[in-house]
Amino acid sequence: MGILLTDIRIPRMSGIELASWCKEINTFIRMIFLTLYEKAEVENELKKYNLLDTELLQKPVHLNKLKECIKKHFRMIY
Repeated sequence: MGILLTDIRIPRMSGIELASWCKEINTFIRMIFLTLYEKAEVENELKKYNLLDTELLQKPVHLNKLKECIKKHFRMIY
């Protein structure tokens, strides 16, 4: 269990690849991506890695929206 909060574009690998790797280790992990991309732009890559259950937050993210998103995912876990 847990929450992964990452950007889609990170050094050395994509955030989507990181999320896929984390999901292999922990199938119950919840994932939140911070991104400049629209969901439609990354949907094929999310499908490729079986990550359609992730949440995408458009940058710039308002702090209250981020807090609510994290709280929602904690409620799903616990």
